Amino acid sequence: MKDLEEFPLQVEALPSMRSLSVSYYASHALPDPLLMFLGLKKLFLGKSEITMLPDSLGQLSSLHELILHRLLDLSGLPPSIGQLCDLTSMEIFQCPIGDLLNTVGDLTSLRYSELHELDTICELSSSIGRLLGLKTLVLWCLPNLG
Repeated sequence: MKDLEEFPLQVEALPSMRSLSVSYYASHALPDPLLMFLGLKKLFLGKSEITMLPDSLGQLSSLHELILHRLLDLSGLPPSIGQLCDLTSMEIFQCPIGDLLNTVGDLTSLRYSELHELDTICELSSSIGRLLGLKTLVLWCLPNLG
């Protein structure tokens, strides 16, 4: 299987897209056209060489579900993640994101979160206490969480 090296620009012609799954993407950054889908409800990014998520991710104000899976080169979450006011589900598996940012506490619609096999997390942000609507929090195999 050949990795996707360039994001197809034809997706710009799909303004009503609500769900996007990108796997085996060989570029280190997401392209700007991806962020033009302001109506996007679900974003799955997996098994790619992405090193950073753009700060403009926070502009996806309709996003309900964010799944990051095996982004082994990811350097962290952008501070703008706290602007995802409609985000109800966030799952992060095997991504070296460092510690959770304080802005995670701004995700007031978050109801479900899974954090799996995150070796770089040493502590949970105290802002997680502001997630009053959170119903399910799954913490699995976080060896450095103290």
